[in-house]
Amino acid sequence: MQKFRGLYQGAFVLQTFAAHFTAIDGARKILGIDDPEAGLAKPIGALRLAAAAVCCTFFFYYLLIHDILFRSSEH
Repeated sequence: MQKFRGLYQGAFVLQTFAAHFTAIDGARKILGIDDPEAGLAKPIGALRLAAAAVCCTFFFYYLLIHDILFRSSEH
């Protein structure tokens, strides 16, 4: 298995980004928003949102674990 490297190539980010493509599979284009002559859209916004979602998940998971450990050590 190839190791992913780079800011946006971590396994969690790629799996979250893949979920985006699964969710939009079969979506219809909206006239006036999608440019039919532009070809494929560049989903950079979706990639950034996937990275932000993973970042927030790890941050809140860390806070939860830290809170549990800190409270259990007080007793």
